[in-house]
Amino acid sequence: MSERMAAAKDESFVAVKVQLAARWKDMGNASFKAKEFRRAMAHYEQGLRLLEVPPSCTYSPDELASVGPVAATLHVNIAACLLNGATFQNRACVDHCTKAIQYDPLNVKARYRRSQAYMKDKEFTLAKQDLADALRMDPSNGTLRACIVILVVNTL
Repeated sequence: MSERMAAAKDESFVAVKVQLAARWKDMGNASFKAKEFRRAMAHYEQGLRLLEVPPSCTYSPDELASVGPVAATLHVNIAACLLNGATFQNRACVDHCTKAIQYDPLNVKARYRRSQAYMKDKEFTLAKQDLADALRMDPSNGTLRACIVILVVNTL
């Protein structure tokens, strides 16, 4: 098999993985809307498992460009499940938001949700930093503005 054919095969394999992960994301979104947070989280986690590669492998920059946005969204959605579910898990929520930010440094939702986890754990300095960073990225976001005001008022 020529190098070009091998590269095309690898690219199509990654494209299929991304499509399947996006389907798991969609199923998770339906469960989330139905307030079935554990089920939604299971769907999102399945999507992430599809995108995993063995430790000895890495995605090429082109592959990462297609995998990254889906992986970031899956991580942010898992964080939303952890924030909204009956069993709040601060560390896991923070970890998923941090992973989303690694895939997409400009992900406002990841910073917002991580700030919410920090606030629930009374880590107000970290929460304020995430909100400030998110607001710099999206200055017209009213939710971020309101959260900063609430945070400042409650920590005086």
